[in-house]
Amino acid sequence: NVCPARPNAAAACVNAQCGIGACKPGFGDCNMNPNDGCETDLGTIAACGACNVKCAAPANGSAVCNGGVCGLGMCAPGFADCDGNPGNGCERNTNADINNCGRCGVGCSNANGVGACLGGMCTIQSCNPGFGDCNMMPIDGCEMSLSADVSNCGACGKVCVAANGMAGCNGGACVVQSCNAGFGDCDGFTENGCETKTTITLNHC
Repeated sequence: NVCPARPNAAAACVNAQCGIGACKPGFGDCNMNPNDGCETDLGTIAACGACNVKCAAPANGSAVCNGGVCGLGMCAPGFADCDGNPGNGCERNTNADINNCGRCGVGCSNANGVGACLGGMCTIQSCNPGFGDCNMMPIDGCEMSLSADVSNCGACGKVCVAANGMAGCNGGACVVQSCNAGFGDCDGFTENGCETKTTITLNHC
């Protein structure tokens, strides 16, 4: 009475009954039925390295069985394993993490302001007082000083002009820096520049 070989197992005679001997490496007899031999592949997440070991899905990612050991597979879109620890899964939200924006290690710094991460892209949350993001390029932050630039005085795009003179920007406010020859800013209002023609005005001659 020859005991037949079973799938993925050696034949054996145990207590006068045909059964199975050792399983081939990477297989196990998980249903304890000798007729189908060592039926279970121990390289799957359902039985990783042993019959009773099931790989749990890590946070924000998928499980994998590698060499009989549970590990981290793919991360869900928008997440990454930045600390290299599979135990806590894909722990970083790269759509919103200011220190890992879009991918691990990409920080969103902002010169003269506060940076932010939106949809995996670095952006500007706010600028410090007196500064503005006038070129709309987050890479150089709030690059413009709004306190002295006549083309961006107090706000991006606010241009200072002075009729019959030269405008200036002082502390974020437009001022008349100088008047052309024959003109004066006699009323003190920056808005109308050097409004008075001093060559013909009786009260400002």
